[in-house]
Amino acid sequence: MREHRREPWSMMSGKIEFPFERARLYRFHELKAFEAELLVSRQRDLELDRMLRDPRGRALGWIRLRNKELVPLKLFADHTGLSDADQFLLRPEGDPIDAQVVTGDRTLSLQFTLAAPSWRNSGYQHHQVMRALNEHDCVVGYPPYTSENGVAIGAVTCITTDDRRAACHTGLASAIANKASFDGCGCILAVYAQDFYMQLLDKDLFRALADAVMEQHRLSFDAICVFDNPPGFFVERTRPLAS
Repeated sequence: MREHRREPWSMMSGKIEFPFERARLYRFHELKAFEAELLVSRQRDLELDRMLRDPRGRALGWIRLRNKELVPLKLFADHTGLSDADQFLLRPEGDPIDAQVVTGDRTLSLQFTLAAPSWRNSGYQHHQVMRALNEHDCVVGYPPYTSENGVAIGAVTCITTDDRRAACHTGLASAIANKASFDGCGCILAVYAQDFYMQLLDKDLFRALADAVMEQHRLSFDAICVFDNPPGFFVERTRPLAS
């Protein structure tokens, strides 16, 4: 089993260390404390902020782990009311389960997936935006992007509410459809719908979109949860969708 090395970062605020390893139990208060410290540090340290947007080199491993598993795990805990004393464990790489949560006398098995509006689904397009933000704090328009003097310039300059809704629907449907062949018995699919709040700005619309996509794609998970950052943007199907 490969473990993630603890990499200290020198910053204006001192040193921060990535403390989490796979196959070890932690309490949620440890994750919340780390995220709070990381937020303060990235606000004070431009290098760290840029690295979290566009990770590379020796930081790539822990930042990917944090972005793809720990951030969704923390949001899931916040939305479902898990306590600071509840515990979690990140499963080894390649395991069909990403994380397990121990709360009271229950153990929840989670698999994470990320959804984004369709214009962010391309890894190349996402990289263009992150690099432009790091170098110039500026992105112009909407994708597809090209780069002009290091600034990401979009071919589309204005989008409608219907465009935003369609992009979110396509992105969420794609993320969930990718799990169609997975045997999710005994597992919760936790879908982190990144940036959906900023595109939809409506809790009821978020719920309607998530419900429609989950009804369209019938999966075998015990439950499916779709969520974004803000409190309230959370939709859950607690019964298997498979007939």
